[in-house]
Amino acid sequence: MRLRRGLIAATSGTFLVAACGVDTSTLAVMSDAGTTTPAFTDDAATVPEDAASRLRCIATECPEGRADCPDTSGYVAHCGTHINDDPNNCGACGHVCYIPPAFLNIVPKCEAAKCTRRCTPGFGDCNLIDEDGCETPLLGNDPANCGGCGIACTAPNVCEGGQCNAPSQGSGSSGGPPPPTCEQLCGSAPATAPPRHMVYECSPPPTCWTLACEGSPFSASQWADCNGDLTDGCEVDLKHDRQNCAQCGRVCAAGLPCLATGVCGCPAGTSECGDACIDLLHDPDNCGSCGLRCAPPYDTKTAHTQRVCDEGRCKRACEPGWASCDGDLANGCETDLQTSGANCGACGRSCDVDAGQPCVDGVCLMKECDAGATR
Repeated sequence: MRLRRGLIAATSGTFLVAACGVDTSTLAVMSDAGTTTPAFTDDAATVPEDAASRLRCIATECPEGRADCPDTSGYVAHCGTHINDDPNNCGACGHVCYIPPAFLNIVPKCEAAKCTRRCTPGFGDCNLIDEDGCETPLLGNDPANCGGCGIACTAPNVCEGGQCNAPSQGSGSSGGPPPPTCEQLCGSAPATAPPRHMVYECSPPPTCWTLACEGSPFSASQWADCNGDLTDGCEVDLKHDRQNCAQCGRVCAAGLPCLATGVCGCPAGTSECGDACIDLLHDPDNCGSCGLRCAPPYDTKTAHTQRVCDEGRCKRACEPGWASCDGDLANGCETDLQTSGANCGACGRSCDVDAGQPCVDGVCLMKECDAGATR
């Protein structure tokens, strides 16, 4: 019996593989859950022809949407180019999607192997005239195109930053007189200084001016009157007081701080850095100690590497899909595991390159065998 290099065996229950175009004994697919490899049978045996069992052979042609195109350095990875969505190889190698300079705020796009265009985020082609590109800013104050082409703000609303909002007091945007302000209805705020960490707030008459604590859940501090005595103002910062954490009377356990997030202390495996709980063993911005930031790769020799924090020490690691198969991170992660025929999905995992088998998305490409190829 002869088996050709590159044939594989399936590993789940009913899996299989056979050689293509050579004489072999028949491989029987075992459906027993405890058997994971094919078993040899005599020639009278047949392979089940169910949907879960099929013979797989080495593929040499690129699947639909892939092609052999050189990259910017001239290197060609077999079936390594996505011609369905690559604007530099759209539908075919070297077919570049081009946008004339006069077309403003437009970027090229390859979609379904055809060149198309899309507007730069924040702009729209609202007049539907190609020659002037995407001429309309959508995140400005255009009441006729507020956030999108044709989105008009209904009066008295106005467009502010791409959103239709009610006009601010005194703007007069509705065309009529502006509504009276609280100060006009109630007069000026009291001249007496408010108690500590308190401010005057104006409400519609008859309430008018009232006292309120400074801060909010969204500010750096949130003050509260926890003792019920306004003579000393709002004496407690709910974001930093262990005896009143996030609310009056909520006490943090011994030794645990009150964080600005309203949490007492940090969970196991994390440490307090400012007002956040940080994993100092794995956070590249706080590696080993608060504020110790791992430096990013800074030169072209370390291409496709990224900074990582490994057990509190700054290191470099490969970006997803890339590897340093020569074992030398000093020259970067040079191997594309998605397309390398010699390192397909992992360093040293080789496809049958001599037969022309490509590596596609980190897997050596296979296909269904031709009928009769198992005899």
